[in-house]
Amino acid sequence: MQNTEQKAQIQELESRVKKLEAAVNHMAREFKTEVENVQQKALVQNQAGQIEINKLQQLLEMKDREMSRVKKLARNILDERTEVEKFFLHALDQVKQEIITSRKCYKQVAQAAYQRRMMAAFAGREEYPKIRTFNDNEHSTNSVQMDLMEAEKWTNIQKGKVDISELTWEQKESVLRLLFAKMNGMRLRKYSKALVPLMPSNSQGEETKVSTVGMIPVYAFITQQAPVSESASQRRSSVLPDIQVIPPQSD
Repeated sequence: MQNTEQKAQIQELESRVKKLEAAVNHMAREFKTEVENVQQKALVQNQAGQIEINKLQQLLEMKDREMSRVKKLARNILDERTEVEKFFLHALDQVKQEIITSRKCYKQVAQAAYQRRMMAAFAGREEYPKIRTFNDNEHSTNSVQMDLMEAEKWTNIQKGKVDISELTWEQKESVLRLLFAKMNGMRLRKYSKALVPLMPSNSQGEETKVSTVGMIPVYAFITQQAPVSESASQRRSSVLPDIQVIPPQSD
């Protein structure tokens, strides 16, 4: 009886052991499968991340090359702009020297002509001319300085195409300043100034009146500023003509 019970217990225990072994094996297979799935998923994510990293690296390299080209282009533009600025500065300096020379020459010629008329009047050959001054006296009503100021004005220039060789040195200086300001992107104001020849328009020495009411800034270089007088009515009435260089015609 006892042997039968022991055999039954042994069989039951063996059955339970087999069931437990089967359960353990099943859990081990599931765990192994889950580990493989996790590893596969991690591998896929890692590969996807690596692909994204490669794409970002390629994009970064492309941006670096593009930035290098932009920097090189900007450097070339800056160098060319510097050369243009140097050209404008040199041209403006040359024009200023020409203005000084032409004004000095005009003063000498005007003073010599005035002295000849005075000598002729003293000899009784003609009437005495009106008193004329050759200094910077602002209270003088007949000064050679007024004639020099007239060279800066634009009243007798027709709107349209103008030969730049016909302009006075003062007008050429204004044109250079306008061009440089336009190159720098400054907002230009349309204006005009009266213009007469450097020599007096009236050989009899009649009194010339110049209005000094209102001041308008000349569009100058970044480091320079020079005011030029102009009446308000002239500023409202006309605009600066379109200046162009007309090449000489061949025979």
